[in-house]
Amino acid sequence: MRKEKCYIHINLQNYINTFIRQPIVEAILKGRMGAIRTIKFSSDGRYLDIAEPADFVHIFDSQTDYGSGQEIDVFGEIGGISFSPDAEALFVGILDRTYGSYGSVLENNRRHHNRYLEVIF
Repeated sequence: MRKEKCYIHINLQNYINTFIRQPIVEAILKGRMGAIRTIKFSSDGRYLDIAEPADFVHIFDSQTDYGSGQEIDVFGEIGGISFSPDAEALFVGILDRTYGSYGSVLENNRRHHNRYLEVIF
């Protein structure tokens, strides 16, 4: 019995050494002005949204290894971010202390590149 416990302990220690001390890094994503406060994935896992404490929200595409992204410049402190369930819209909660304690929610929709065939009758 003693050896089994020791064996389990050794396996656990190997697991800790492998996954905690040597993490796998896929991408390093930075903010523009401040530390990243909020991180959210869309429901389909395609988009990663990160928000700074104020002014900037960044959206990255996980299918391109986070190489392409978009930056949204907002005015005010960012209280939170959330994707819609179908990942078609991004909501950003904003607090603007310049004009008092006013809060707002901004909705940003995805842009689709639909090309329609024009038909002349």
